[in-house]
Amino acid sequence: MKRKKLHRKGKILLRALSVLLIVLLAVILIAYLFNLFLGEGKLTDIFQGWTKENRVFSYVLYLIIAPLINLVPGISSMFTIALANMLFNYKTPQDMALTFALCATSVVLTSSLMFLVGRLGGKKIVNWIAGKENTEKFQKYLTLGGKAVIPMMYALPFFPDDTICLIAGMTDMSFLYNFLCTLIFRNFGVLFMCVFGTIDYSTFLPVTWVVLIFGFLLLVLVLALLSYCYYRFLRHKEEGRLFLLTERLSSHCFYEIHKARKKDLTSVQEIYDWGRKRMYESGNTCQWDEDYPTIDHALEDFWDSSLYVLRYKGKPVACFSAIKGPEENYENLLTGKFNGDKDYVAIHRLCSMKKGGGKRCLEYIQENFDNVRIDTSEHNKAMQALLTKYGYEKVGAFTIQGLEGTFLAYEHLKGKEGDKAIV
Repeated sequence: MKRKKLHRKGKILLRALSVLLIVLLAVILIAYLFNLFLGEGKLTDIFQGWTKENRVFSYVLYLIIAPLINLVPGISSMFTIALANMLFNYKTPQDMALTFALCATSVVLTSSLMFLVGRLGGKKIVNWIAGKENTEKFQKYLTLGGKAVIPMMYALPFFPDDTICLIAGMTDMSFLYNFLCTLIFRNFGVLFMCVFGTIDYSTFLPVTWVVLIFGFLLLVLVLALLSYCYYRFLRHKEEGRLFLLTERLSSHCFYEIHKARKKDLTSVQEIYDWGRKRMYESGNTCQWDEDYPTIDHALEDFWDSSLYVLRYKGKPVACFSAIKGPEENYENLLTGKFNGDKDYVAIHRLCSMKKGGGKRCLEYIQENFDNVRIDTSEHNKAMQALLTKYGYEKVGAFTIQGLEGTFLAYEHLKGKEGDKAIV
């Protein structure tokens, strides 16, 4: 209870500070615009005069404040870069270089902070900072393209870099990879603002504009091509020969399990429908119904990178979802208890249309996850027998609101005495 109160107070304090920062920045922005258009730039001259007299202090102050400002919802790092350009860039080559170094350092610090917030704060904090709609939108991009799309997103001005850093922190991407991509690719935009943002474009000829636009489009094309090649390399590295094989070019008894791709979703729906029909035929009418599972469940697991498919000769024949705990239904068992810790994956919606597919799914799960929890209906005798045969321990039972009957909870801990390898 005390922890909840502290968490609530922390949220209130964070929101209050955010509002205060927004108001302060709004006042500064209004004052700046007023002086810029009506005061002949006197406010800018005052700020630049102060930074010239206190260079080291103003640099340190900027590097501390800039990352914190970008945590405020709705404020992009473009604002802090433009602010640095106004305060420190006096349009000489030396000042441009110093301003670029300062802004580049600020961007790296901001990106690192955003990544850590996403990693430690989780989806609720990210939704609050970036907005739920933006979070879901760019989470889909990262799910589809993986870490291969990060360099292109950071390099091009079409994407909200701070939001992507937050969402990247929610994935299994390493901090070092995000740091290097930030250091190399995010600073393209910084360089553009520090150099090209101080040029007088009124003197440009039409041919100059054509060259600039052509150069920009060429850069976008090259980055897109490199990202695609990198994407293919990562997919081949993760999925091996399967990624290079077509459905017609299959090998004898070729099985492969991997995370589902978007084109697999139709097959997953077919597997669900087949499993639902088989359950009804066997008398198990209380586990799966018309509302569960559906394509919406498959989509949700797909976007969260937790949906897996088993392919036989290139065609999906089985699927399951490996979802990181905690699982609400496992928190209050009617009888028994789990033996492992809370760092587990819950296996849901496991179904196979091919004989032996369930066995291969369990084999993959046991090889790749140390602490596994799974459940099935008391009427699903086939699944109970399969789980018992391959080393899953029945630990208790629970009920689900709105569904009839009791559900049996099973657990598999890698390395535990009694653990059975699937052969």
